Amino acid sequence: MTTIPPWRSLLVTLLLLLMLPAAAQEQAAEQEQTQPPPVESAPRDLPTQLADLVDAITSTKQELSGVRQALRRAKEDQERDSLNADLERLNKRLSEQRLSLEKLATGGVDTRLFYESNETKFNLVQDFEEVVRPLLLELKKLTEHPRLVERLRGEQKYLQSRQAVAEQALAKIGEQKKSVDNNAVKKELGSLEEEWRQRRDDTQSKLTLVNLQLDELVNPDKRISGQLGSAIAEFLHERGINMLLGAGAFGLTYLAFYLSVRSLRRTLLHHQKLRSRFWPRVVLVVADTLTLTMSVLAAMMVLYTRGDWLNLGLLLIFLLAAAWTLRQSLPRHLMEARILLNMGPVRDGERVVYRGIPWEITNLGVFSTLYNPALNATFRLSLMELGELHSRPFAVGEPWFPSRTGDYVILDGDIFGKVLIQTPEVVQMQVVGSVKTFSVESYLALNPRNLSAEGFSLIVTFGLDYMHQPEITGRVRDELDQAVRERLAAHPTLHTHVSDIMVEFNGAGPSSLDFIIVVSMHGSAADKYFSARRFLQRVAVEACNAHGWVVPFDQLTVHVASDSA
Repeated sequence: MTTIPPWRSLLVTLLLLLMLPAAAQEQAAEQEQTQPPPVESAPRDLPTQLADLVDAITSTKQELSGVRQALRRAKEDQERDSLNADLERLNKRLSEQRLSLEKLATGGVDTRLFYESNETKFNLVQDFEEVVRPLLLELKKLTEHPRLVERLRGEQKYLQSRQAVAEQALAKIGEQKKSVDNNAVKKELGSLEEEWRQRRDDTQSKLTLVNLQLDELVNPDKRISGQLGSAIAEFLHERGINMLLGAGAFGLTYLAFYLSVRSLRRTLLHHQKLRSRFWPRVVLVVADTLTLTMSVLAAMMVLYTRGDWLNLGLLLIFLLAAAWTLRQSLPRHLMEARILLNMGPVRDGERVVYRGIPWEITNLGVFSTLYNPALNATFRLSLMELGELHSRPFAVGEPWFPSRTGDYVILDGDIFGKVLIQTPEVVQMQVVGSVKTFSVESYLALNPRNLSAEGFSLIVTFGLDYMHQPEITGRVRDELDQAVRERLAAHPTLHTHVSDIMVEFNGAGPSSLDFIIVVSMHGSAADKYFSARRFLQRVAVEACNAHGWVVPFDQLTVHVASDSA
């Protein structure tokens, strides 16, 4: 017997698998060609549909009756479970059939307004309101009138919608009764019409009652106004007095503890050695916490003694909410506690930079006090803002601001003027007879050069012609130095402010031999800065005139090559 190779068997199998789908498609196409086209059924009219639904409802009721009888005769548990499942399925089918009949008979009106949902939903707001309902009962009395009016208006719109739907459903059912001839259908429609008529009458009676209540609330008489005023007076007399007493107990207790803690703070932090220690800070933090705690307890004791459970409950809810908030922001409060204990990134008595200005921390607390001696200004900063900064110890003589009021400064761009006002926000200067205002940030960005603080130097460069080269470093320099000194000594206002004079040869330039004249002056002559520079230029020119020195000017020498070259 001849054996077939395995590879050939595999190839034949693959070919058969590929041919099967094509053969199936050809067979299906042949069957479609041989079968006649489907005949479309004509749409049924509404009475026929109603009759079919009534027949289906009757059949379902008969099945339900048979299942109930079988359930009464059943003895085994397994059989009872099966019959109960059939009973639940048939009841669901009957409800769906009844709903379909109602939609057809009423013309498809929205029947959901008459079927209340019994589904229980979780609502956090409503559950919380039920928990605190006893505490909020008194407060609701003051807000009951507007809330009741709003609720009645909503109920009025709802009942009007129900009445309109009922009227529309009755009209449709009446039309269907006239158009059908089947007695069973007419009987079902009659019972359905009676049911909808009852719904309309109930809705009408409720709507009438709501309209009366709404009319009384919207148009109140003087008696109701008097009742409202008496209710407000009663609330103020009972709850208002208790609230005032509780607030007074809180304020008096807090004031007494605050004054005691303030004197304790002054005693502990008066000496520089105690300010840097740990235990005084701990005592002050405990004292501040005790102040707030005892004040709250005093208010609670007053409300408890007066028997005002409403205000006491509201206070407890407020405290619980505050505690929950503190729990959420615990890391930030731990950082603030470290700062209060003088263990954080900023410490009492050190230097910190805030908004580009250095400050000294003079009082570290819930609201810390910063002081700048140059601005003579204090600044209060909260712990939250202070926790984002870093401080360091400072040395005596460190600058706190580039200038003081009354100083003369030069800003970038040769802006010269006198400082009139400087605050942590703005700096005002008198520039060329007018007042110019800078923000502190822009003022510091212009690199102010203070002429009044430690004095200043005037530097003037002056050049002579190369014809004086043989004696430029000797006789010429000595005569120019003598002229500058004599003229400054004879000046009626500048001579008292000069601290040093230097005239030296500076170097050989492209077209001149340059001298440098440096005159150091005290800060008291800062207002004469530019006039003194002009005076030195005039002295140099007059010395040239007196000694016949030539002042060069820029020249361009062109060398032309000869024809022979």
